[in-house]
Order: sequence, then structure tokens, then C-alpha cells
Amino acid sequence: MEVRNLTLPLEEGLQTLSIHVRPVLGEGDSARGYFLVLFDATPTGAPTEATRVPDPTEPIARQLEAELIRVKNQLRTTHEQHEHRPKRSKPPTKSCRL
Repeated sequence: MEVRNLTLPLEEGLQTLSIHVRPVLGEGDSARGYFLVLFDATPTGAPTEATRVPDPTEPIARQLEAELIRVKNQLRTTHEQHEHRPKRSKPPTKSCRL
């Protein structure tokens, strides 16, 4: 993920910077599961609005994993609501004679 043109007030004045966040995904990497956060100072110019830049290199697996977590949470909530709902008893059935 990348966010560009963040403006921060510092003692020296305003500073514009970009933030880059990269997950550590290496299978054998001891830092797997952590994130690398980079701060990149940019020259101060005309004020601009902060923007999030989609990262085309972000693996589809990370997007699918986030979706899976969301769906699991939704399913868990639905299941809990169903368990706590009062159960209705079925009315007795009448036998029909022809």
C-alpha cells in the first residue's frame, strides 16, 4: 500500500511525505508476518491532497485472504444470532382421514 502527499507540521515547517507499506511474505523469512514501513520525504511544493495508490504488485492471495476473514466473521455472527434466537415449537399435526 502507498499513501502519497501527506503533510505533517514539524518545528521546521510543513513536510510532505509518502508512506509505503510492504508485507514480508518470504516463506523462510524470520520476519514473515511483519510489515516494512518506509517514509519518503518529498520536496515541499504546492499543497496537494493525500492519495492512496493501489499497489498492482500486491498478490491476489492477500485480497482473497482478507475476503475470507470477512466472510468467516460474518458467518460466525450469523451463527451466534441463530443460536440465541428463541426456538419455536411446532404445532401438533392433525391426521387426515379420507
